[in-house]
Amino acid sequence: VNNIPFSKEKEVTLYADRNYARNDQVLISYGQKSNAELLLLYGFVIDRNLFDQVELTVALQPEDVRYDEKVAFLRQQGLESRLSFPLLIDRFSRRTS
Repeated sequence: VNNIPFSKEKEVTLYADRNYARNDQVLISYGQKSNAELLLLYGFVIDRNLFDQVELTVALQPEDVRYDEKVAFLRQQGLESRLSFPLLIDRFSRRTS
């Protein structure tokens, strides 16, 4: 359901957080969104978007002849045999699983 308020002319109505003087620049925040979200929701993308990320997953393969030995070692270290990391454009990230 679309909850965006429309005027009688079918225009989007925006509400300001404060009063603006004539010729003041008014900025709209779309929030912390990836380019995929911006494209899907608003129809544009941002070059070098700081909120873009790609998830990298690394895992042991059960076909590996030393799979059980490697899994046991990782568990001793408090790690799983499959880990995911979001890769971010401007900073390091924390493991997500």
